Amino acid sequence: MECTIRLAETVIQITNTSEYMEHLLRNYKTGSDEIQVTIDESQLDIEAEREYYRQRNGTDRNANEESFASLAIYREIAEQMIARNTLLFHGSVICKDGNAYMFCADSGTGKSTHTRMWREVYGDQVFMINDDKPLIRFDEDIRAYGTPWSGKHHLDTNTNAPLKGICLLSRDVVNHIEKITEGEALPHLLRYCYRSKSPIGITKTLELLYAMTKKVPVYTLGCNISHEAAVIACEGMQNI
Repeated sequence: MECTIRLAETVIQITNTSEYMEHLLRNYKTGSDEIQVTIDESQLDIEAEREYYRQRNGTDRNANEESFASLAIYREIAEQMIARNTLLFHGSVICKDGNAYMFCADSGTGKSTHTRMWREVYGDQVFMINDDKPLIRFDEDIRAYGTPWSGKHHLDTNTNAPLKGICLLSRDVVNHIEKITEGEALPHLLRYCYRSKSPIGITKTLELLYAMTKKVPVYTLGCNISHEAAVIACEGMQNI
């Protein structure tokens, strides 16, 4: 089977796809024949994804076998999208009042829990763009895009919005938010974006991240699991 999807304004054709992938990609399918990127699932290093998972988790015994092919496909998409001024980030992106806000942190820190607090506080004023692996496209403005790779809760929307703030989230007893400098932000942004294996790719990535520090404010957010944390984060990014 083959499937054609649109991600971050790029039309991608994926060949030799499984039923699992067809289902995963269903909300991003497009009828466009202006294919810009082609990926053959059968030619990807799926075993490398298995080994990477094993190294991180100590075992692959409880893993979904089809997820390794899914991750291999997305890794290849991320690699090819760099040349199209688009970066994959590990973060949770929520949209409020037409603007996107991204929360980045190590796995298990509480990104998804924090954006859940936003949904509980602001209700219909907010929605999730992507809860785990959004694409960020650099054009006249910098925009966050939904993708079907959105974490275990599958919280994503096939839409986009201008990225107006990035929070580097950490756990704390007292909720507080502070804006950081461009120089302080850059190494953190590099940590949470996809890093190419090619010198050309990493050079382009650094150029895009440098542009990001000039256009999108970056904050550190210390927070607990509370509605107050969502309010402080939202008001802090809108008012600072």
